[in-house]
Amino acid sequence: MQWGKQASSYFEIITNPILRNYFIFQMLKVLVIEDDPLWRSKILAMLHEIDIDSIDCTENVIDTAEYLENNKVDLIIADVMLRNETVFKAFEQKSTYWLIPTIILTVSDKEIHYKQTSKFKKVLYLVKPINKLTLRSAIENVCESFNQKQVIEQYLELKGSRNERIKLPLALILYIEQKGNYCYIKTAQKDFVLKKSLTKLMLELDENFLQVHRSYCINTQHIDGFKNNLETVKITGGFELPIGRINNLKVRKYLADTYFKNNK
Repeated sequence: MQWGKQASSYFEIITNPILRNYFIFQMLKVLVIEDDPLWRSKILAMLHEIDIDSIDCTENVIDTAEYLENNKVDLIIADVMLRNETVFKAFEQKSTYWLIPTIILTVSDKEIHYKQTSKFKKVLYLVKPINKLTLRSAIENVCESFNQKQVIEQYLELKGSRNERIKLPLALILYIEQKGNYCYIKTAQKDFVLKKSLTKLMLELDENFLQVHRSYCINTQHIDGFKNNLETVKITGGFELPIGRINNLKVRKYLADTYFKNNK
């Protein structure tokens, strides 16, 4: 879906709730747990149609538990029955799995299955068959209390080329570069310029932002990796930024405390 052709301006994209959901959906990492090949294909097709492309699949309890142990997941869409056992057995492996926003799909009318969903922090229970609009609505609903809500709530106030007020969601920022008295804010769609020092601008950002160089601050949600023995950080979109010697220790602490834990 080419949103750029439909939106009259970047301002419209980040202020229109429908278009903004497009960016939120693009950021979701989804695990589909389904052992029926036909339904698995249907779910994947519906997810792609609503612009969710970061998807992995499992089809049994053992593989699901192993996947959750080694991967970060933002949303789970799961069939309640996997061959001869319920999907809940995979969640029982670790208490934190119940915290992941989850949509349970079923053709069963057994009340015991419905009662088991009470263990989830945020869950929706849908009876098959479902369509694209039902799935989209369910995802928007189940993610309301999820961290992606911060994409909407946390923003940076800027002025556009016509002096219009723009609320730029922080999650859309890839990195910020300071040149002289100005900060250049890089997003996937457009760059913004703000007359402010990087030091002062950092005070308006959240904990996802990390200064890696005297001239660069990155959004850690968009880290693609590191190279050259932590002399360079790779950012979504093919960008590579230097890591300053003064900031190297701060970056190593971030890696040890946060990055490696979230990207097992």
